[in-house]
Amino acid sequence: MSARMPMDRRDALRRATRGTLGASATFGASGLLGTLGLAACGTAAAPATRSVTEDYSSALRSALEPFTDRLPGYHVRATPLGNFGVGSVYLGQVSGNDLSRAEGGWFLGDPSSWLAPELSAAARRDWLARLVAEGSLGPLRIDASRRRMVETSLGVAVFLAIGASASLDFDSGTQVTFQSSEIRNRRLDWAQFVRALDAGLVARPVAEAVQRNDFVMAAADLVLVDYRAEVVVDETMNPRLATGLRGQTRQLVAKGVAAGGSMSLRESSRGRFVASSDAPVVAAVLLKRPPPRAKGGPPTAGDPANWPAADTSGALVDAVDQRVLQGRQGGR
Repeated sequence: MSARMPMDRRDALRRATRGTLGASATFGASGLLGTLGLAACGTAAAPATRSVTEDYSSALRSALEPFTDRLPGYHVRATPLGNFGVGSVYLGQVSGNDLSRAEGGWFLGDPSSWLAPELSAAARRDWLARLVAEGSLGPLRIDASRRRMVETSLGVAVFLAIGASASLDFDSGTQVTFQSSEIRNRRLDWAQFVRALDAGLVARPVAEAVQRNDFVMAAADLVLVDYRAEVVVDETMNPRLATGLRGQTRQLVAKGVAAGGSMSLRESSRGRFVASSDAPVVAAVLLKRPPPRAKGGPPTAGDPANWPAADTSGALVDAVDQRVLQGRQGGR
């Protein structure tokens, strides 16, 4: 039996989440394929891969609804892999339909990579603290009437996203849960970014794109703290799932889930499998494009949250997420 959700549960979930953020909005992480150790995929993702990203983003969108209702415009991600979060910079001209360039031709870096490499560790920490302000939005609470459905679909999607076989049956003899202790909102401080730019502390490709006003930026994001999915398997009913997950725990699951972090899969006790991240996981991002500026003038000022929304192709960002997931599944 496939690991995809049964159609009745899938349809119920989509009805519950329809209209939450409008059309399906996903945010990709394929530019980090090298960091993740994943193979780049030049072909379109298989239907099974698409179903994983759809299930993950639908369930995550439902879980984030109380927060995104107050923070409109955020793109909900379709995989936990990668760290395309606040401060990430992308080339503006690759936001069309050239999906073959989605991976290496769009992403320029995030604060952990575009700050000058010659900075000392202490100076880098200081600049990262200046560049990004964050605050807590409180615990992640899912409405009781749909908690079981959302947690189950999100938990299964997490296991599939980090490498569990899509042929495994997560429905028989299992209990699946998902949890996160807190959701945080992180925002880029543009004034500090300009100071870093003026001081020559920003990598040249990013600095040049900013000077040309040819970039898209993640002005803010939502991250999940203590991110954890768990599957408890009754091995008398579903030995194949237990064997499959047990084999996966012996492999490296995913690097780069957040800056300096990784996601791991372990068997905490017999038949109890836990997928967790040792750093916050980016759940949604606010993508913005700077307004035009005077020729020869200084970089655009003001809060990026007030810039126009980026007209990034939904097909492009969806393809990025799918390629990350397919690369992970094809690289086992």
